[in-house]
Formats: sequence, C-alpha cells, structure tokens
Amino acid sequence: MDTSEMAPMLVSTLSPVEGESFLGYLLRVSEANGYKSPTWITGLCGIPYSQFYRKKQDLNQLGAILGQTPETLERLPWQYFPHQPSMWENPIKVPSAYKSLILDKPKICSACIEENGMTNPAWDIAWFHVCPRHKTFLSTHCSECGEGISWCRPGLNTCKCGAVFPFAVKRCTDDSVIELLHHIDDLVHDRITDKKGYGGRKTEILAGFKFTELMSLLDRVSKVIEETDSGLVVRKINRS
Repeated sequence: MDTSEMAPMLVSTLSPVEGESFLGYLLRVSEANGYKSPTWITGLCGIPYSQFYRKKQDLNQLGAILGQTPETLERLPWQYFPHQPSMWENPIKVPSAYKSLILDKPKICSACIEENGMTNPAWDIAWFHVCPRHKTFLSTHCSECGEGISWCRPGLNTCKCGAVFPFAVKRCTDDSVIELLHHIDDLVHDRITDKKGYGGRKTEILAGFKFTELMSLLDRVSKVIEETDSGLVVRKINRS
C-alpha cells in the first residue's frame, strides 16, 4: 500500500533549508504546527523519536507525513543511512570520525537560530563548543529550569519548560579556536573558507585535510581538551 494513503499530512509542511540538520528540520516543522515536541510527528509513523538518531529507519512514511521524498530527508545531516554522497564526505562511513557526533545532547547558539531560523549541524560535533560567528560558547542547558537542552522541545529557541533560550554571553577569546571552528563550519556547509579573514597560513594547513580526516584528528585531540571558566585548555595527562 502507498504510504501516502496511510499517513496524514501536517497542517503546515515546510521544505528543508540548505545546511539544516535532519533533527533540526523535524523540530522546525513541529514548531510550525504548534506541537509541544517533534515526537508528535514521528509518533504518526509509529517510530519513537529517539530512534531517528540511533539506527536506520524507513523514511517513506515520515516523508509522506512531511510532504518530502525519502531521498530529500536522507540528504540532511547527520543521517545514519545516506544512499547517495552528500555535499560533504559523510563521516558516518568512517567509524573514528562518526564518534565525533553527539546527537542526543544538542547544543545551540540562540543568536544564530534567531538570525537564520534553523539549527546548525556543526553544533552536533562533540568538540564544537563555540559559535565561530558570534564567538560565544554554545548553550547546553536551559538557564531557567537547569535541564539539558533536548530535541524534544516546542521550538528551536524554546525549552521544554517553556522558557526562551537567551543569547549566550560567555565569550571565547582564543582566536585559534575561532579559526578552527570557522573552518569546520565551512566544511560542513561546503563553503570556501576566507583564508585572509581567518589566519591565512593556519587555514591553508587545515585545508589540506579531508573533512573525515580532520574530524578523526580533532576527536583524538579533544580528549585532552577541557572547558574551564577561562576558556578551553589542555588537560594534564598522567603518563605514569
């Protein structure tokens, strides 16, 4: 049976925006339809929401509900089951690079969401802690209820407790960190990095790495990096 005959269409169907993440897209559609959480949408096709970032799912029925083809949804990062190459090399195919993604604990830049109306898939990278555009640390918890930010919330910039996420105020003053994350963000969105604006020679060196290679390398480096009140510092390693 055609899944489009089985699945009810939403009142408001939106097309994905270029550079938008899959989970962020579901949240944006959910908000447009006035739902308290994207779980209401995934529940229409009988699949728990959390399963969409844990293992492969059949997107035919969800696509029918959203008014999108499964192929369109599969091209959104960070899908576990792309059937075609995306704009950037898919890190899911490289186990060590895949480990760099944390999809169940989202981070956000409220200012970016306010400006662009969508989430940035680069924020899902485990060691991506700073917004290179606003030079502020990404938010991981609600300032009102204290709970960790969840994908299961009523809006892109709204916590499940109902509070609106404020703009981040904690700034990153390390230009090297900003330069690195700016380059990673460009790779994720298939943009050409402005070498003159971000470190010149350093950016040229970074450009020599493929996306998956850089992800794997930085995943290893991040294991000795920790966030402190004064910024990102190298953690002391016990070599005994």
